[in-house]
Amino acid sequence: DNPLNGLSNIRNLPYVEGVENANTVILEAYAPFSVKDENGTVLFFPRSNFANTDFCKMLNIKLIAGKYHTQPNELVVNQAFVKKMGWTSNGVGEYVPEHGTVTGVVEGYLNVYDRAEMEPWEFRFSNEPLQTIQVRLKEPFEDNLFRLNEDIKKLYPNEGLTFESSEKAIENLYHSQRVFRDATILATIAILAISLMGLIGYTNEEVRRRSKEIAIRKINGAEIKNILSMLSMDIVKIALPAVVIGIAFAHHAGTIWKEQFKDIHPINFGIYAMLFMATMLFIVGTVIWKAWRIANENPVVSIKNE
Repeated sequence: DNPLNGLSNIRNLPYVEGVENANTVILEAYAPFSVKDENGTVLFFPRSNFANTDFCKMLNIKLIAGKYHTQPNELVVNQAFVKKMGWTSNGVGEYVPEHGTVTGVVEGYLNVYDRAEMEPWEFRFSNEPLQTIQVRLKEPFEDNLFRLNEDIKKLYPNEGLTFESSEKAIENLYHSQRVFRDATILATIAILAISLMGLIGYTNEEVRRRSKEIAIRKINGAEIKNILSMLSMDIVKIALPAVVIGIAFAHHAGTIWKEQFKDIHPINFGIYAMLFMATMLFIVGTVIWKAWRIANENPVVSIKNE
């Protein structure tokens, strides 16, 4: 009673959405078969997997042309494979020596081992029992994964089968990056706290140093908003270039950091503009908050203290 021959037992479990058999898990990246031209010259080594008709469908790998493979010597490839072959057509119906005929083209996906861009993939048809079982579970995923492994022990007590979460596997691959990210966040919070203390200290000292000037300006008819504006602009002249340089450095460092990843979301420069405005508003707000008392104080008291 080989479990690879009994997918229906798993498929019939109430919390299972889909189950298919393949040669290797979708996260793996084996490339054992070369693609050659008509003269036998090796062109490249695509990532390969043997699977049945419904494998790509279960994994929601979108079909963009043709149909899924249904017979031996038929294969489904991704767009990167078509591009690598240099086909002018969409690739459907093309014959790949020693591989088979392309019946469909899928949108593909970035594998965790891919680098700058998506690697060529091919899915070859096989209706034979293969090495791995891949299951799509219904929510809640963690609870149902536990239930699946418990039921597998009962169905196949002698096989030693254990299912693992693909999401957890990917998280483990990027463990060091997540640790660095968390450390960066904590460092950022600490730097913000230190910067805030420095800003408050500088503002207090600036207001104290210019208290007599502020008092004289009030006696001569200056309004509170004029005094606050004057103090704010003096701080802004210092903060403005510092914030611009800081954001430019952050963008450069972030660009270097993202180079190690493949599937990234481009950052809209509007975010940098919003960050710039938020930082400047925070600085001006802090200055106004600390200068409000001295701006509203009786100027006679300030001059007397001097």
